Amino acid sequence: DVDRFFWLMARYQLDLAHPSLSEDSACPLAPMFHQRETAMRYTNVVDVRAPAFSEAGFLTCIDSFDQSVSGHGLAHVWQHLLADRRHAVGVIDAVIAHHLRPIDPVAGPRYAHLRAMGVEPRGEQYRVLRQYGCYLAHARSTGGIDHLGYERHYPA
Repeated sequence: DVDRFFWLMARYQLDLAHPSLSEDSACPLAPMFHQRETAMRYTNVVDVRAPAFSEAGFLTCIDSFDQSVSGHGLAHVWQHLLADRRHAVGVIDAVIAHHLRPIDPVAGPRYAHLRAMGVEPRGEQYRVLRQYGCYLAHARSTGGIDHLGYERHYPA
């Protein structure tokens, strides 16, 4: 599946992508979940926990990586940095990933570690968005390619 994922990412010329998420994965972003009717969907953000970059996408976004310890806000920054390409960001539905652990911002070990470091994820998110002059966009799919290779358009 990893080879297939990167092959599809290259085929659809995506600069930033991630595999679709299984129905039982923990994720607050509905467009990240698997859609059976498409092989790939264009989106305006990806799940920051499993991003994959093309070389060009990586070079465009690399300077932002250390701007957010928690990772909050980076998915929106990356989309902003890649905005000059209409279909640069997407979810590969032909490959499904599963996030094993639920997101627990109160008692979860990751958030406890961030608190111990003095990092407040929400504040960090707004700081990095301001730094790059972008905003917190509602995650959505903007179109896609079905399993037969036909483009599908979604209403704005």
